[in-house]
Amino acid sequence: MEFEHDGHHVHLIELPTSSGRRWKFSVVVCWESEGIRRIRALSCIGRAFETAHNARMEGIEFTKRWIDEGKPAPHYP
Repeated sequence: MEFEHDGHHVHLIELPTSSGRRWKFSVVVCWESEGIRRIRALSCIGRAFETAHNARMEGIEFTKRWIDEGKPAPHYP
């Protein structure tokens, strides 16, 4: 899925884990800063979700929070 948040273009996908029983997310965020196009990949490390929907919803919240907090170095809960 793709969405915009605070001037950032976000592309998020849900991926099955290697077992195929749970889901994770992967995100690419694009924005422009000081005339330069910036791109950052974020992913779900160490967490898995029961459904693709749950992974998507957590990915959306994680990404919005990351943008709203000023794009800090990724931290993994």
